[in-house]
Amino acid sequence: MADGKKRELLPDVLRGFAICLVVLGHCIQEGSGEVYKLQEAYFDDRLYQLIYSFHMSLFMLISGWLGWYLSLIHISEPTRLLSI
Repeated sequence: MADGKKRELLPDVLRGFAICLVVLGHCIQEGSGEVYKLQEAYFDDRLYQLIYSFHMSLFMLISGWLGWYLSLIHISEPTRLLSI
């Protein structure tokens, strides 16, 4: 960073984790065979249910967190917002 401040890694790590969960969920749904897909049997898969129970909420949490963080930067350092 130009001003010497470190980038927050946690939002990036959480976002990467959520993206991996989306990919895994789609692999379970689309990559399990045509009969499995036609019968929509993936809805009974426990891992599929676990992933789809919270992955979109995780994306919303990360977006809200980053929005809040950017609003704090905007209030305290208006010129820094342009460099993000």
